[in-house]
Amino acid sequence: MLALIGIVMLMCAGDELIERLMKLIRDPNLVTISSLHNSHPDCAHINALAAKLNQFVLAIHSGSHLHPCKAQETSIYDGVEKGLLGGKGIFTKPNPLNAVAFEILLSRDVRRGKILWYSDTLFSRAQGLFSWSVRESSTLYTLRTLHSQTLCQERLELFRDGRGDYERYENKQLVRQLRWNASGVPELDK
Repeated sequence: MLALIGIVMLMCAGDELIERLMKLIRDPNLVTISSLHNSHPDCAHINALAAKLNQFVLAIHSGSHLHPCKAQETSIYDGVEKGLLGGKGIFTKPNPLNAVAFEILLSRDVRRGKILWYSDTLFSRAQGLFSWSVRESSTLYTLRTLHSQTLCQERLELFRDGRGDYERYENKQLVRQLRWNASGVPELDK
């Protein structure tokens, strides 16, 4: 009987985690579309970076088995953050990210979070780390991936007034920087 109660509690906690995730993408405060002019060569890539959060949330919601756990039981917990919801899961359907498994950490209000995804079900071959932070006037996205022994980090901040900032680092060296104004016109492009 106690085992059954434990299973029901885990299922409810998993449902709560998924419901909080779905609340995030329905949140009107989340900035996901940049005002960068469509004619800019990086526009599609920048919009795809912000769209990754929705892709992850929908893939977790519709095609995964999620097992809630304590934040400390995930490999992405850094020991400082408090009040986080944690979970580990396996994708049961193909997804646009080609991920097989994932770990997730969310703040209770889902305004901050991290998703680490893997190419195997043993949680041993990490493919990347995606994090977000919804702030008062902007949303900050960070994507870290490893490609052919090159550590890539992309940082995108989208502001409510249409401004944006994008930076790309390869092995901790800044290789791309782009800033645009509220009208979508680049102010810094190097």
